[in-house]
Amino acid sequence: MYNRDKSILYYYSNDERYFINYLKIHSMTFSKHLTKGTYYLGRYLFSRNLEPTARYKLMTLSELLLIIENIRKSKKN
Repeated sequence: MYNRDKSILYYYSNDERYFINYLKIHSMTFSKHLTKGTYYLGRYLFSRNLEPTARYKLMTLSELLLIIENIRKSKKN
């Protein structure tokens, strides 16, 4: 899970279930953004390939979930 220009890697996993179960991203939404290369919440890009020049930002799943939930709340308002 990268930022828009793939300069920062926020999270990676070989198992899609972490994105779906722990970050509470619907499986169809995750698959759509991964396949089409579109931006999740207008900010994040999912990729199957690691970008060697990306900086890895150390975040726990709970920290990342909090950020994502705050973005979701702000988009609803």
